[in-house]
Amino acid sequence: MSTESESNESQLSETGQLDGKASAKKHPALSNREHQVITLAGEGLTDYAIASRLGISEPTVKSYWVRVRSKMGPSNRTELVALALKEACDIHAKELTTTILALREKLSNAGSKAAELRRAILEKSQDAALEVDDNGKFMWINATAEKLFGYSIEEIKGQHVNKLVPQQFRSVHDEHMINFYKAPFSPKITDIICTNGIRKNGEEFKMVGTLGSLESTEGLVVTCLIRHLSVEHAVSLFVGKVVRAKSD
Repeated sequence: MSTESESNESQLSETGQLDGKASAKKHPALSNREHQVITLAGEGLTDYAIASRLGISEPTVKSYWVRVRSKMGPSNRTELVALALKEACDIHAKELTTTILALREKLSNAGSKAAELRRAILEKSQDAALEVDDNGKFMWINATAEKLFGYSIEEIKGQHVNKLVPQQFRSVHDEHMINFYKAPFSPKITDIICTNGIRKNGEEFKMVGTLGSLESTEGLVVTCLIRHLSVEHAVSLFVGKVVRAKSD
C-alpha cells in the first residue's frame, strides 16, 4: 500500500465521504476514518478488505481498531458491530410495530372495505409493505417495496416471500415464518425479523421487518413492513450513544 494513500486520510476525514457518498453525521469523538472502518466491518469486510477499499495498509486498519477501543471500551470488532446493528434494529422495529398496530386499529371497523382501505394506507407508506397469504406467497407489494427490491408485483405475485432473502439466510427466515404462522394472532400481535435482503440485481443489504396478521374476506393476510437497515447510520447512532455515556 502506498504512503500517499495513507496520507490522504486527513482530506477524506474532512470531506466525510466514503465511495463518493456523503456520510451520516459523525460524533466528534471518533474520526471519519474510524467510522469508515467500523462501518465497513459491519458490511462484513475483513481488515484486509477494509485496507484495500480505503487504500491503506492492513496494519493501519488494525491501529484504527486500537484507537476505537480506547474510546469506546474493550469490545472487539464483532461485538461492536453486533451491538450497533441490534440497537438500530430495535429502534426501527419499535416504530414499525407502532405502525402495524395503528393500521389494525384503523381497520377494526372498516368491515367489507378493510382490504381496500388497508392497501390505500400502505401504498402511501414510506416503508416497504408486503402482503402474503397463509402459505407465505406474495399477494401484493407497495411502490416503496418495488423500489427497494427492484421487482414489480407482476414479477413476484404467487412466489414465496423468501425470494427476497439471500439463499444462505433462507432456512433461518423460513423457520421464523413457520413459527409465526403457528400462532399468527398471538397476544404479542407482531413479530420482528432482522436479516439480510436481496434485490433483483443480486445486491444484498441489511433489513428489519415487522409482521402483523390481519383477518379479511381474503382469509389470513400477513402484512410485513420493511426498512433498509443502514450499517453506517446504525454505527453512527451507537457510537454517539456510547461516547455520550462515557462522558457523563
